[in-house]
Amino acid sequence: MSEIKPRKKYIDAVKGFCIILVLFSHAGGIPIIGGVLCACYMQVYFVAAGITYADRNDETFGQFALKKAKRLLVPYAVYGTALWIVDCIFGKLTPPEILRGVGIVYARHCLFLYQGHQDNLFLLDNMNGPLWFLPAIFISYILFWFIVKSDKKFRPFIAVGYIVINIATGFLPILLPWSLDTVFITADLMYFGFLMKPYLKYIEQLDIKKMFRPRAIGSIVVFAGIYLVCVKLCGGINTSVRIFGSHGILSILIYMIVGVFGTVLYLMGFAIAENTEWLSWICNAFAYLGRHTMVLLATHRAVFAIVDYVFGALQLDLGYTQTLIKVVVATIIGMILEKAIEKAGSKSEIIKLLG
Repeated sequence: MSEIKPRKKYIDAVKGFCIILVLFSHAGGIPIIGGVLCACYMQVYFVAAGITYADRNDETFGQFALKKAKRLLVPYAVYGTALWIVDCIFGKLTPPEILRGVGIVYARHCLFLYQGHQDNLFLLDNMNGPLWFLPAIFISYILFWFIVKSDKKFRPFIAVGYIVINIATGFLPILLPWSLDTVFITADLMYFGFLMKPYLKYIEQLDIKKMFRPRAIGSIVVFAGIYLVCVKLCGGINTSVRIFGSHGILSILIYMIVGVFGTVLYLMGFAIAENTEWLSWICNAFAYLGRHTMVLLATHRAVFAIVDYVFGALQLDLGYTQTLIKVVVATIIGMILEKAIEKAGSKSEIIKLLG
């Protein structure tokens, strides 16, 4: 199987678009269409990870795991601890709340199922809550590696086995550390992305004119129709706390369909933008964000807290305008911090890993 060239602009743009959706989701949501746009934004990262995976025959499992640990777990530990300390100092936390620091090791928002538990134990929360994603995608990479390194005839059986394990862990009353009750299904999403590689050539040919040809528009309509139906069927989704939908075991399969079809639609949209001269600036802008998602993921909740504090001190409530302001400010500050980290990273390997 031939590998796609690294850093495809439209793939980076999809990642950038989805990190903005993450910010909106945490800031207050998007009216009317938010449920449709945000239903797949977390799955997209796992599918995209499979698409951009480069299979190096000379790379051992240890080398692969160490590379991913440096890229994902070092930032998790540094940002998670730093944000917890900031929260302890400025958040006026009580002693029991300060003990949430153990959540950095457990890497989950809470211990028990998110809904229906009156005495839940909250772990990752406030500032460092979104960072659960980094250990989760690390473990997903490890599981995904075992799929792609196995004999091709065994890969489907491993993928199905992962689904079975995910279904089994879904009956547990607690959320497992490091998202061990969700990473099997997200590893499968990576595998779907890996299988998608040969078909990207059709997506990459799209532009604003070609999209209206019968074959292209037909494909878009079919994918969009399946996506919308599955989003409606699935109901609420929150990967971080093991909410795949409202249909029990069936929700896991619908969740996967939502993720794969949503990713394809986003890829189509930004491929069209990249290949259309007067739309290319949109792809360029989101691609820049997509190459710098780490800082945005890690810092946006802290920026939101500052903005909310300022509005509270001024006794202002601007409704949805306040949500927009929070997202814009968090994005600008995140990009400024990214530039600072990039500059300092030329002298320090650890700092470089934070960007």
